Amino acid sequence: MKSKLYMFVIFLLFVMLLTAAAYATSTTEGIGHITMVKANTSIAYLYRTFIQIPVQMVYGPDGCIYVADWTGHHVVKLDQDYNATELGLGEAQRVFYSDGPRGLAFDSQGNLYISNHGHICRMDTEGNIEELPFIQGSPVGSIAISPSDELYYTDRGQGRLLKWTPENGSQVIADDIPYAENLVFGLDGTLYLTQMGYWDLLKMDVATGEWSVFLKNVCGFDPCYLAVDPEGDIWIRAIFTLYQYSPDGKKKAYVIDGKSSDTYQWHTSAGVAVDDEGGVWIASINSKITHLIPTELGAADPDFTLDVAHTGFEASDLAIDSNGTVYAADINGMQILKIDAESEAEALMNSGSAARQAVAVDENDCVYYTNKGKIWKIDRDGNNTFYADVSTERMVFAADGNLYAVKIKDNGNKVIVCIPKKECVITIAAKICDELLGTGAVHISPATNEGLYVFVENTRNLYFIDFEGNGRLIKNYSQLGGGVFCMAANPVSGDIYLIPHGSYILYEIVADGSYQELAKRIFGDPWGMVVSGDGATLFVAESGVIEKITLNQTP
Repeated sequence: MKSKLYMFVIFLLFVMLLTAAAYATSTTEGIGHITMVKANTSIAYLYRTFIQIPVQMVYGPDGCIYVADWTGHHVVKLDQDYNATELGLGEAQRVFYSDGPRGLAFDSQGNLYISNHGHICRMDTEGNIEELPFIQGSPVGSIAISPSDELYYTDRGQGRLLKWTPENGSQVIADDIPYAENLVFGLDGTLYLTQMGYWDLLKMDVATGEWSVFLKNVCGFDPCYLAVDPEGDIWIRAIFTLYQYSPDGKKKAYVIDGKSSDTYQWHTSAGVAVDDEGGVWIASINSKITHLIPTELGAADPDFTLDVAHTGFEASDLAIDSNGTVYAADINGMQILKIDAESEAEALMNSGSAARQAVAVDENDCVYYTNKGKIWKIDRDGNNTFYADVSTERMVFAADGNLYAVKIKDNGNKVIVCIPKKECVITIAAKICDELLGTGAVHISPATNEGLYVFVENTRNLYFIDFEGNGRLIKNYSQLGGGVFCMAANPVSGDIYLIPHGSYILYEIVADGSYQELAKRIFGDPWGMVVSGDGATLFVAESGVIEKITLNQTP
């Protein structure tokens, strides 16, 4: 119970940030969504995929899937061959500059309704966009069109369901639904409704405003998305899960490539849509969109084959070489991606694994990566060889030229090891200042020419250790909140950068442990972060992008 409450509180912090200040910088490639706080800094994209964070999706009358790409600030149209085009909302409607689209719905005439947290717009079949007046969401949760072509939306802040008509504006249909969020209408006109941070799925009679619990414990603490298929079944896209239920509340098993659906973990939840052939499209917050294709068209309960409609990008770690080339351990593509300063990207190698990987670069620009519990080396000629038998998700080269890693032992405990040469693994720290590193995540970064910075997520303690493992506490950062963290250090100034998931704020920490906010709105599960060798640029990997933050510019 306590763990559920903890996750709910963290998620509410995330929700509040979603509705916060405007986005900062525009680049020639699109609109940046990070807000820079510190003066003399700027932001641009080093790398981005066409879809960054897909939120709600809907099947269109033209046979295409429409995707609300929130941080990409556009609506993307995917045809059945996965060709992607955008509708160009940024040029046509300024409201999406400050907050990208999140909700989508078509009416029977082919008009597309698009919402963000504060506005709902309608795009007609000619592409003309108008903003609907008298919208009361604070913020708007989501939208849906009823079988009678009426627009319904949720006011998440006030816990209400409203109906909008051109004649009467917004009318309250039901209230006392805390954090009311996503909506979908069943074939019989029943409205299904989720609540942000609540685990149950509700159903409602919109004629009376009466609602009840339809299913218990199917949503989780993340946003929960809904779709209805041609047979009337309700598809529920929750964190790590995808469920199919009949309108009478019975769970239905389905098969993917001959395997039970229970064997699949669908990553952090985003939108779901069903096409008229019963194909199911599943989005994840890590920018990936998967397509379940029925093996038999028109079957009431088909088996599926799995295909990837949009690979997207999520890097579990970043590293950089002396030329400024960034290496990303891309989970979605199961590859080490090499991205030069001109944003040209190529696959350095394919790992065949979607597990989190670490990546590091030595002084000779040789690349090291992890795969299946081992460290591998790619030399400058492209030769790929085994280097050390170490299971790790974090490793770096320090100023002494040696490779250091947070080794995961068989019992799950973490130790810091030095790997000075092939197959030579030396444990230098299982505890720091008498504190065991434990089984939680531990981050390491080079500390100029003296040693390593170590951040222990379980305790929020930041340490310095020398190359023999002797350590001292810099400061405890429990006040930063968050659950999962991302960390990097500046090899020139020694400044440390932390991003806690939950607040999604980038903090800059100086040598005495004091800190300040550098940027806000680092959304999309940032996992990887690295600073260039000259200390001038910070790279942050989020869902679908690598952000390039220029530090301490001259005015």
